[in-house]
Amino acid sequence: MARPTLQRLRAASRNGSLISIGQTLVTNLLIQGLNLATGVITARLLQPSGRGELAAIIMWPQFLGYLCTLGVPVSLVYFMKKQPERQGSHIGAAVVLSAVMSVVAMAIGVVGIPFWLGQYPETVVRFAQWCMLATPLTLIGTTLLIPLQAREAFIAYNRLRYWSPLLVLIALVGLLATGALTVHRAALAYLLAPWPIVAGTLIWVMRHARPNLDDVRNAGRQLLGYGLRVWGTDLLGTLATQIDRLLVVAMLSAHDMGLYVVAQSVSRVLGFISSAIVPVLLPRAAAHDAAQGLRLVRRAAVLGLALMIIAALPIVLFGRIALQWVYGPEFASASLLLDLLAAETVVTGTAWILSQALLGANRPGTLTALQGASVAMLVPLLYWAGSHFGLTGIGAALLGAALVRLALVVLVLGRHSPVSAVAIPR
Repeated sequence: MARPTLQRLRAASRNGSLISIGQTLVTNLLIQGLNLATGVITARLLQPSGRGELAAIIMWPQFLGYLCTLGVPVSLVYFMKKQPERQGSHIGAAVVLSAVMSVVAMAIGVVGIPFWLGQYPETVVRFAQWCMLATPLTLIGTTLLIPLQAREAFIAYNRLRYWSPLLVLIALVGLLATGALTVHRAALAYLLAPWPIVAGTLIWVMRHARPNLDDVRNAGRQLLGYGLRVWGTDLLGTLATQIDRLLVVAMLSAHDMGLYVVAQSVSRVLGFISSAIVPVLLPRAAAHDAAQGLRLVRRAAVLGLALMIIAALPIVLFGRIALQWVYGPEFASASLLLDLLAAETVVTGTAWILSQALLGANRPGTLTALQGASVAMLVPLLYWAGSHFGLTGIGAALLGAALVRLALVVLVLGRHSPVSAVAIPR
């Protein structure tokens, strides 16, 4: 009797994972559609140079916010699954840590932006500094979404995530309809429109997870104990995904930055598949032992790779036509870059799915080392390729670095116990 019951529970768990992944997959697809719509509006109206200035302004609050997480979001998932009786204290401590690091991120941005945007107009630089005030929305909002992910409340989780880009689109359409769409106003729409979503997330967390500050010191120590080990992975992962924009904005013109941002935004549509799998996968992997978690991760990686390859084919076949018709003839020259970035997105997504096996097995340091090796190779490669071959060189460098990162992850998973004893499931 016990064995059939256990089998039914396992089947229900697998079905629940597939349903959650499916819900998140559909939501991510809708989000990517909304992001494409906002990208078309801004590209059509602002042209490549204006689109490049917009990207240069809005990238800093998000980039520096993610850079200053201290690994707290991933750590919060881990401890909410391992110590569910203390989830209130861990959530309270996570919010406090995120608020403190928001201030740090703002200070870094205000000081560093003039150096990084030296070739941009003074008005763009100053406005980008003021926009750093939106950093807490990024960092605290990201932290508040974690309890929904850890408690596997994916209906609420996906609903809140969907509304954020929808509000941005509504704000941009309003500016367009009134003839008031400018680079600065579009930046405010991107940065400030999602604030009601942060408020809604806070309400959900207060009702269902009941955060508190009763044991904030000990809970904070626990979060940082795991988080600082995984922070290197977050830090290097953020650099790996954003270093291209950082170098493009520093090396090339606003026109080329606009071309790059459009090609990147189209290619990143493929990321909706891996980003649907990972939020569901990490809590499940952390709840199992290392061997079971690895089996789950490998199944998810095979599924994710197949779906991303299928989704990439239309982009490769019809990318140039889409850029010309949808964004305008000025963007057609980015078609080769788009192909390279689409391939890079597939490879990076697969590597990130596989990496969840290391996080779930409490081996964040190994993943950090892998990310460090990848970024150490990527930075000089990007600089050299971008200097000699422009945007095409940057795309090729990103693809090459992604392939190396995937190879390193596969190598580590194949050499260390219990991974070596686990075959890839059919």
